[in-house]
Amino acid sequence: MVEKGVSPDTMVYTVVISGLCHVNRTDEAKSLLDSMKLNGVCPNIVTYNALIDGLCKVGKVDESLSLIGLLKEGFVIGLNAYGSLIDGLFRVGRFDEACEWYRTVLKENIVPDVVFYTVMIKGYSFV
Repeated sequence: MVEKGVSPDTMVYTVVISGLCHVNRTDEAKSLLDSMKLNGVCPNIVTYNALIDGLCKVGKVDESLSLIGLLKEGFVIGLNAYGSLIDGLFRVGRFDEACEWYRTVLKENIVPDVVFYTVMIKGYSFV
């Protein structure tokens, strides 16, 4: 794209970041997020959700927690990010933390959906 004189926008970066995460290349996805910002393209919550989900799926839950902490300063964290985080916490055996984040969702008056409840049910099956 760049070679043809077309600059990638937020959507393009998000799709590539998501794709990198789907093939377990989360370090490259994080680097691309940094490049995106350096190139003056602002990531949105969908971009961050893709990275949070990818990090959690490969067990990098602490990195996701750090990212969520940063995001709380400028974004409203939604059900998708919380669901990915809780799923990741369950996968690595951090059940108490997963339950605490579930309580956070409820305290923030976010209404869980069927996908979120499926994460919770699946998580409890790991106990």
